[in-house]
Amino acid sequence: MKQIARTNVGEIYECIGNYKLSKHHYTEALKIKETDSWVWNKVGTIEYEHYGNLEVAQKCFEAAINTRPTLQKRSAAICPILVKLAEISFKLCDYTKSEELVDSIITRSNSPNIDAFSKLFALKMKAFFHSMKGEDERKSNVLKMLAQLTGQERCSYDDLGIIKDFFSQIENSFSRFGSKGVALYDKNKKIYNFIKLQSSKNIEAYDKLNQFHFLKLSAAKQEKDTFSLQSLFDDFLGSLSQELDALKESNESQN
Repeated sequence: MKQIARTNVGEIYECIGNYKLSKHHYTEALKIKETDSWVWNKVGTIEYEHYGNLEVAQKCFEAAINTRPTLQKRSAAICPILVKLAEISFKLCDYTKSEELVDSIITRSNSPNIDAFSKLFALKMKAFFHSMKGEDERKSNVLKMLAQLTGQERCSYDDLGIIKDFFSQIENSFSRFGSKGVALYDKNKKIYNFIKLQSSKNIEAYDKLNQFHFLKLSAAKQEKDTFSLQSLFDDFLGSLSQELDALKESNESQN
């Protein structure tokens, strides 16, 4: 009874927007019953959506899956949680893990009880990952699946919020000293390599016209190129790799 009472009070506080007290009561409920998947999901949602604690939310969502019965773990019932985990991994720059989670959703996409958003999210993210790797044919095939699913003649993935935020993350990585840098996919090793940038003085941010300018790098001594935001979704990494390789060589020579 105490566990149910704590859960109910937590839900009430969540409904009125008092997330601090809501999390407190949910946490107390978990102390009584650690295997309550629903409460783990609630705490994860609060940590993710209202506090931005990605690592904590990730552990909560993983616990929400692990405490489910075996059949539910294999079903489409966990797809909304997989979506959150894929988003978190993406935001933590673990693109390999994010794609694995997206694949887990896609394997459940033929289930009759999968929710529409999870299916759309997974297909759009998969198309984006194919684009990052230069796998244009596979990307086109996924976009065709999206078109059939939505009934739209042309489908893309650039309306997905997390993909829009991807470029904001890149911009932030330029401006933070000691950050991981920009992810470049190595087709041979099938891993993401991160190129570190020593400072942001040679990189221009997005301008108000939604265009991205690559400022001439002193190491590369190349002319500045301008790309529309739309084209960036398809060839950003390829366009930037040459400048970054030159900058990497410059950094290594200085060290």
